[in-house]
Amino acid sequence: MENVILRILFVLTNAAIFLGTIVLNILAIIYIRSRRDKTSIAILVVNLAIADMIHAMGIIFFSSNLLTPSWIFGEFG
Repeated sequence: MENVILRILFVLTNAAIFLGTIVLNILAIIYIRSRRDKTSIAILVVNLAIADMIHAMGIIFFSSNLLTPSWIFGEFG
C-alpha cells in the first residue's frame, strides 16, 4: 500500500512541477516580449525560459521511466 501511495505522490509532484514550469515560463516570455526595451538581458531571460520549458518536457519521460518496468514510448534508435 505504501508503494502505491508513494507512486501517486511522485506523479502528482512531477505533474505540479511540469505544469508550474510551463505556465510560469510562458508568462515570463509574454511579459518580456510585451516590454518596449529589448535589451540583451531580456533576450537572455527569454532564452533561459525556453530552455527551462524544453528541460521540463523531460519530466514526463523521467516519471514514466521510473514508474514502469520498461520503456513505453516505442522503439528508440
